[in-house]
Amino acid sequence: MMRFIVEKVFTWLCALSLLVACTQESETDGVPSTGSGFLLSLSDRPMLTEESATTRSIPAALEKPVAANFQLTILPQGSKQPIYSGSFTSDPIPAGAGSYTLTARCGSNPQLAWDTPYYEGTAEATVTEGRYAEVTIPCHVANALLSVRFSNPTLFNQLYSDYGLTIQNGEYALRLTPENQTKSAYFPTGEVPSVRFTATLLANGQEVSFSLDNDLSSLLPLEAGQHIILTLSASNAAFTIEKIEVVDTTIDETLPDSWLPCPKVSDFGAINYVETNDAPTGSVISYTASRPIQAMELTFHFEDPQYALYNKTFKLHELTDEERTQLSTIGLSSLPQFGTDTKGTFNFAPLISTLQTNAGTTTVNTITLRVKANNRWSDEKTTAISNQITVEKPEFSLNVPAYNVWTKEITANEIQVNRGNLANIKKRLVYQYSSDNGSTWIDFNNGTQQLFASVPSQKEYIVRAFYREGIESNKEHATLETPNQLPNSDMEEWWIEKKTKSSKTYYTFHPYSEGNGATSWWDTNNNKAQGGTIVGIFWYEGCFASCVSYTEDTHSGEKAALMYLSGCGDSYANTSGTYVGGAMVGSLFIGKYDGGIVQGHDFNSRPTKLKFWCKYKPYGTDAYKVNVSLLNQGETIADGTFEPTSSNVEDSDYYPVTLSLNYTNTKAKATAICVQFLASNNTNPDNKKYFAIGTTITYPVIGNWTVHMGSVLKIDDIELIYDK
Repeated sequence: MMRFIVEKVFTWLCALSLLVACTQESETDGVPSTGSGFLLSLSDRPMLTEESATTRSIPAALEKPVAANFQLTILPQGSKQPIYSGSFTSDPIPAGAGSYTLTARCGSNPQLAWDTPYYEGTAEATVTEGRYAEVTIPCHVANALLSVRFSNPTLFNQLYSDYGLTIQNGEYALRLTPENQTKSAYFPTGEVPSVRFTATLLANGQEVSFSLDNDLSSLLPLEAGQHIILTLSASNAAFTIEKIEVVDTTIDETLPDSWLPCPKVSDFGAINYVETNDAPTGSVISYTASRPIQAMELTFHFEDPQYALYNKTFKLHELTDEERTQLSTIGLSSLPQFGTDTKGTFNFAPLISTLQTNAGTTTVNTITLRVKANNRWSDEKTTAISNQITVEKPEFSLNVPAYNVWTKEITANEIQVNRGNLANIKKRLVYQYSSDNGSTWIDFNNGTQQLFASVPSQKEYIVRAFYREGIESNKEHATLETPNQLPNSDMEEWWIEKKTKSSKTYYTFHPYSEGNGATSWWDTNNNKAQGGTIVGIFWYEGCFASCVSYTEDTHSGEKAALMYLSGCGDSYANTSGTYVGGAMVGSLFIGKYDGGIVQGHDFNSRPTKLKFWCKYKPYGTDAYKVNVSLLNQGETIADGTFEPTSSNVEDSDYYPVTLSLNYTNTKAKATAICVQFLASNNTNPDNKKYFAIGTTITYPVIGNWTVHMGSVLKIDDIELIYDK
C-alpha cells in the first residue's frame, strides 16, 4: 500500500523588507522649477504578513533595465481617462493637483505556462500644486506557481521510467520531470489546477498514477506571489510526498536574466604607494549582482618580482588546491560562495602593504576583477578596469655630524624620512660603514653606532643607512679623530737655564729641551717663584730656587716632574732664616707663563680621561689638585678635577690616578686643551704654617738649595685615554 506523507510548511520568505505605498512631496534636483506632477520609482514588495508588518523598510527601487519593462497607468480618482499610459519612466511626469491611482504592470497572466511571472503594483498619491510628488510603487508577483523537487533521483530511476508531475488547468497541461524541475508552472490566483504523479514501473512495465489534489486542497487557491514547492521521495515500500512548502516569491527571484543588469565591480582605481608605508585605505574591490555569482576571474600583473609567480588569471570558481593556497598566502582566503553570494568585497590592503619596488625601481602592479552573474559578465559592455598600484621607493637621508665621530666611535643620527614610514623602515634598516670607498660594507655593531674595540689605523670611512638593495640613504664621510698624546708626557725633557742677576747665579728649570721654549706645550710658574723683591725702599733681584723642577725619583724613565708649595715669590724675597710674607703653589701646566699663568694649547682630539702617576709628600695636612679641560673656541666642552682627600701621610711609592672628563657639550669638537698640576689645593698659602722655613732641597745637577718648602708633588707618565 502506498503511503502519502504530507508536511505542510508555510514559509514566508522576504527577499526584501516590506514596502507599502510611499508618497513624499519634495523639491528634487533635476525637477522643473515650476508646475506639478510625479517622480516615480518601482520596488519589489513582498507579501504582507504579520511578521513583516512590524519591520518595515524601504528597499532600493527596481533598476533599469527592469523598470523599463513595466507599463504605467496614472488615473485621476473618479475618472476613467488616464493622464498617462505607457512605458514606465523615472523622468518627471506632469500632473495637475489632485488624487491619483498609479498602476504598474509587467507581462501577461497566462492560464498555465512555464516561468511566466506576471507583475503588478498600485499606489495612491496626491499632487499639490507647484510640487512634484515622489512616489514609489510597490510591485509584486501577481500570479501563483508550483515547482517540484525529486530528493533521491537515483532511487526514482531504479523504480520508474518516464516519471513526473502533470499539472492541468482547464485545457492547458504541463509536465514537470527531472529534466525540467528547475522550471515552475505559473497560473492565475484563484485557480485550482489538478496535480497528478504518473510513472511506469520498471519492474513490470505497469503505469501508475496518483492524484495529489487532496494533499493540496487546503492550500489552493493560492494568493498572489505564493509558490508551492513539492519535494517527492521514493523508497522500495512507497512513493512519498516528503514535504510541501508554500513560500512567497519576490520579483527579484523571478525576473528573467536578460532583464537584469550586468554585475557591478567597484574598483579602487589608481594608488600611489610608497614601499614601507602602512596599508593604504580604500584599496577594496567590491562587487554586486542581481543573481548569485556564477563565476569570477581575478587577474594579477605584478612588476614586483616577489609576486611574479602570481602573474596569471585565477578562475576563482574552479581553483586548484595549489592556487587556493597561493591566494591564501597573499591574504585572499575568504572567497565567495558561488551560487549563493550576490555581493562581496576583496580587501587588498594587506597585499598592497607588502608590495615593493624592484630594487628601488618603481613598479606598476595591476589587479583586475571580472564577475559573472545572471549569465552576464561585469565587463560585458565596458573593458574591465585595472586597479593600478604604483610602488615608489622610500626616501630618507642620513647625517653623521663631525662631532659624532670620535677616536674609535662613529654615531649616525637617526634617519630623516622624506617619503615612507619611519617605524616600518626601522624594522629592517641597518647602518653601515665602508673603509674601501664603498666596495664592501659592514653593519654597525651597535644600532646607529659603530664601536671599534681599539683605535683603528684607518681614519677615513663612508657611512650609509641601508634598507635593502637599491634603497639606501645618502653617503656621509666620517673621519676618526687621532688619539693624540701630550708632548713630553713622560716628563723626560727638561732644560736647566743658568741665570745671573747682580753677579748672582741661579737656575730655572723648564719642562722642555733647550731651544724649544717657543714651541713647548708645558710651562711652570718658576718665574714668579724666582722674582725680585723690595725691602724698604730698595729693590733686590730674585735669585731664588725654582718651585718646579724635575726629579730623578721616577715611576719610569729617568725624570719626573717635581713641584712644591714655595714660601717666596713675586714681591717677596726670603733668606734662609727670614720670611717677610709671601708664598705660592708650584704648578706645572699646559700653556705659557706671561706675568701670570695663561693656560691652554691647540688640540683637536677628545679624550675621555687623563691618567698619571703621582707621589705626594704633604706638609702637615694637605692635598694636591689637578685640573683638566677641553675647549672649543674658548668655551669649555669638557672638564674634570681631581683632589684627593687631605692627608698627612707621605706616599712611599708612585700610584696611578685616572681623572674622568665630564662632557657638557658633545656637539662641539675640541680646539684646545688645558692641564694643570698644583702642589697644593690651598688658595691662600701665605701663612707660614703651610711650609717650613730654611729647608734644603737637592736639585739634579745644581745641587743643594735652601728654600721655604711646603707640600711636594711628583708627577710622571701622563696619558690621555680615549674610550670613545
